[in-house]
Amino acid sequence: MRGDDLLNADRPVAFGVTEEALKRLYDALESGDKTLIDKIFSDLHPADAADIVQGLDAQEQIALVKLLPAALLPGLLSYLP
Repeated sequence: MRGDDLLNADRPVAFGVTEEALKRLYDALESGDKTLIDKIFSDLHPADAADIVQGLDAQEQIALVKLLPAALLPGLLSYLP
């Protein structure tokens, strides 16, 4: 499922992840807002963060990884296939 499809879902994408959180994520990715990306992902369990990453297309995933704090990557990557 592509990221835009996740935004249009009627249900939370993952535990604690709402449409509003996804909208904030897309806005932060578009603007390169590292501070907001950090806040969004710091508040999520790594498994929920991995669910979001899997829903992004390849370009969005690359942009996100470049913006995420290095300290969050090990936990996130441990939940990705």
